[in-house]
Amino acid sequence: MRGEKIVEFEKPFLYSFNGQFEEATSITVRAPGLPHLAVHAKVQAALARAILAFPRPDRKPDAADEGVDHGEDESDGASGAAPEIDALQVLAAGYDENGYADFLKWLKRTLTNQPKLAFVTGTDCPVTDEVWDSISEEGGLDAVFKVLSAFVGFFLAALGADSKKTNGPPAVAGSASRTKAA
Repeated sequence: MRGEKIVEFEKPFLYSFNGQFEEATSITVRAPGLPHLAVHAKVQAALARAILAFPRPDRKPDAADEGVDHGEDESDGASGAAPEIDALQVLAAGYDENGYADFLKWLKRTLTNQPKLAFVTGTDCPVTDEVWDSISEEGGLDAVFKVLSAFVGFFLAALGADSKKTNGPPAVAGSASRTKAA
């Protein structure tokens, strides 16, 4: 998993740069690397738990599920368009409300002041508590969730991605070990 995603906002937010407030309209999030292995592991585990709990359209309802609306819209199937998947909605399926809230707090704290994971686009300024507050003031919690969802989206996308495309060169075929250099 590699890459960056730019999260654009309709309204500008403020960030501090060289002692002055500047305006920006986007945050860049990066997929975690080796220095953030613990972050990678925690988000990956949370997403795996959520995917196991997420209702699948191909699953037949249990007797306990009958009459329960799973939020499926029949009109989406008729048009053939797949609905947009929000990574945070998928993640929420693996938690109760307190666990999900705790995970979101942890994720926001994790991205805060970590310019290798999230920064104001076009600068080297990290996303600080003040930036989060400004984003929230201008766009509400939806704007904050947009950034968090983009970060979790790296993990969701990696589940369906071809590992040869996202994780470097293909592995050597076969089970034999490589020969040692002379």
